[in-house]
Amino acid sequence: MEIRTRTSFVLLALLGLGTTLGIAATAAAPATPGVDPPALVQYQARLLDNTGVPISDPALTVVLRIWDSPSGGTTLYTESKTVSVAAGLLSTVIGDTTPLPDNLFEENSDLYLGVQLGTDVEIVPRHRFATVPYAIRAKSASSADDVPGMDITPNTVTVNGVPVIDAAGNWVGNPTGLVGPTGPAGPTGADGDDGPPGPPGPTGADGAAGPPGPTGPAGPTGPGGGATGPVGPTGPTGPAGATGPAGPTGPSGSDGADGATGPAGPTGPAGADGADGATGPAGPPGPTGGVGPPGPPGPTGPTGATGPVGPTGPTDVFGTEFGFFQSIPVASTTSDTFQTKLSGATASLPAGLYRIAVSYGWNLDSTTTDFEARLLLDGISGMTHRQEPSDSGTDQQRYVARVLYLNLSAGTHTLNLEYRATQAGDTASIWDAVIEYWRVQ
Repeated sequence: MEIRTRTSFVLLALLGLGTTLGIAATAAAPATPGVDPPALVQYQARLLDNTGVPISDPALTVVLRIWDSPSGGTTLYTESKTVSVAAGLLSTVIGDTTPLPDNLFEENSDLYLGVQLGTDVEIVPRHRFATVPYAIRAKSASSADDVPGMDITPNTVTVNGVPVIDAAGNWVGNPTGLVGPTGPAGPTGADGDDGPPGPPGPTGADGAAGPPGPTGPAGPTGPGGGATGPVGPTGPTGPAGATGPAGPTGPSGSDGADGATGPAGPTGPAGADGADGATGPAGPPGPTGGVGPPGPPGPTGPTGATGPVGPTGPTDVFGTEFGFFQSIPVASTTSDTFQTKLSGATASLPAGLYRIAVSYGWNLDSTTTDFEARLLLDGISGMTHRQEPSDSGTDQQRYVARVLYLNLSAGTHTLNLEYRATQAGDTASIWDAVIEYWRVQ
């Protein structure tokens, strides 16, 4: 499989969508001392064969070189690695195999990236490194007036336009609020009197009821029942006992005293029981008994009904929602109105977030006016590129790659790439135009 080089190699700018490669620099805002940004540069390209079909190669040899000139010159850095290419997408990180020199971007203002694929020669033209827009501010860090965690050596100090320290190191600002160094701690004073007790805090919420205590011993027996019922009626007199034998007749004596009363007859049967008296007061309750053992678990309840099936999740983002248009031949115009280079309609797409990438080579035979191109989505401008060449002539070969992320509604959409010369009569040319789209969310 032959790897097409200049006419089929598409560079995707990653760090700032410029016309050349971008490299991120440290922001100028204060950062944590000792934390350095990683010395790595993201690089992506799209590879097509001679028929315009994306290349797939699980082990493509890639050699990346950094030069000090757009052609010829001296090689300042070389890295060789094996990269997996799928559906024409080559993605790697410069510096993860061979570390980038610490001073490479500090001591060289103009650097160019050369790329060699497989056994092909190095692709031309080389691509110039440029600063990501907001990272331009970071160059002031090399001469910052104040660095957290570091010493500073200013001549004077001014706050909001008012001098506070002169060139001799003397304080000349407002003396209000100045505080000298903290003196030594004095001796501990005597303990003061106890302050009055504070007001009682609010009553806490009642705690949960504890388990029942063990059953206490039985209380003492209460007083007896009510008063004794009335005595029943006297039973009938029993029969007289048998007469004992007569004793011998003694001499007649004087009259003796009256003899004792004979024994009482047997007691008659008891009368019926009287009514119960009122119940006496209850004794004090005994202590609570201990908690009994837990009862056996109850039977398992019936299984609930199965819930409804959830909605189907999104399909793979690199499924059917992908497509591209391309136009390889050179097209030229001398008009200052936009001319169509490439136009196409997408398939019917679901709604979602889409990544739209556009790339092309361009030329303008003037150094005083601009080449301008724009990408239209459904007739509305989504990207504009306007640039003045650095030299004249038809031997220029410049390439541009831009990436947009847009939320698209469901349905079919039209994409158009147009170009023009901003001054009528100048010749603007465009070639190797590619528009790609795929859903990422």
